[in-house]
Amino acid sequence: MFDTYEEILLVRWSDNKCGCVGTNYDTIEPMKKVNRGLSDVKIKGDVPQPNVLNNYNAYMGGVDHHDWLAGRYATSLRGKKWYWPLSTRVLDMIVVNAWIINKFLHTGKEQLDLVSFIRTICVPYLKLVETNRRIGRKSTANNPSTRLNDVRYDGKDHVIAKRENQRRCQMKSCSRKPRAS
Repeated sequence: MFDTYEEILLVRWSDNKCGCVGTNYDTIEPMKKVNRGLSDVKIKGDVPQPNVLNNYNAYMGGVDHHDWLAGRYATSLRGKKWYWPLSTRVLDMIVVNAWIINKFLHTGKEQLDLVSFIRTICVPYLKLVETNRRIGRKSTANNPSTRLNDVRYDGKDHVIAKRENQRRCQMKSCSRKPRAS
């Protein structure tokens, strides 16, 4: 279909799946010959393909490769807000763009793969959070690294054990209910 008022061409072409392309730049003619499987005779043969689809297939590599890289090590945090997936996707795209620039600037042995590049970005922020925890008031709870893994505390030195009914704390001087976690 061609919209003469807006000068937009819409092309639908059936390959393995049906594909649609819209353009205001390219044309259908000249038709190109491509090697595809013919469904009626089960062999490969030359099939005419519109010029717009041939150009799309020839020059689509950059965006598809970028999307593949951004999705390969995507941030897997979930949130309840509608904008959270958009924000994490933008951060993933920023990291991929920075890695591509880093790869272009550094050639040879100092070149990092994408996972190592993401780690070099994340580790300083994780260390920053670790050092900021020590700032402020001292915690009344025991140091979490000295606790056993199978014992849980609620921050008031109450040991929490799974029971069918919630009960009060078993310390004689305490009348509170423990916080279930």
